[in-house]
Amino acid sequence: MRRRRFSAAERSFIEQRAQYHCEYCIAPLDFSPETFDIEHIMPLSKGGSNELGNLGLSCGGCNTRKYDFTHGLDEITQEIIPLFHPRLDIWKQHFHWDDTQSIIIGKTSVGRATINTLELNRKGVVNLRKALIKYGVFPPEHVL
Repeated sequence: MRRRRFSAAERSFIEQRAQYHCEYCIAPLDFSPETFDIEHIMPLSKGGSNELGNLGLSCGGCNTRKYDFTHGLDEITQEIIPLFHPRLDIWKQHFHWDDTQSIIIGKTSVGRATINTLELNRKGVVNLRKALIKYGVFPPEHVL
């Protein structure tokens, strides 16, 4: 299947469904200097589709790191584990915040493999979280 351009209505639906946050690192769209990507959760190269159920909202950093990966290494168990799937998995079941609410911690193998593969705690996104915490707009309610 080939990539296609998404309509403004489709983009709006995907952004609203994601509550205007990257569905992986939870970076808020409103505070990003770049537009977010519509990403294929199951990559087209691995049989994914352009259907809305296979599309997610991703910041450029997460989308670039995810590439066409569907699995990653859980560094605790040393097993290759499926990555977090925003349409099938619930974020709070696989992740939680540290005491500062700026670092994502994996609660499960899926969470740990996703943090490792997508580098969810990369310096820039952690710094953004810290600034937004001071500004009083982070973390969002849907991931508390």
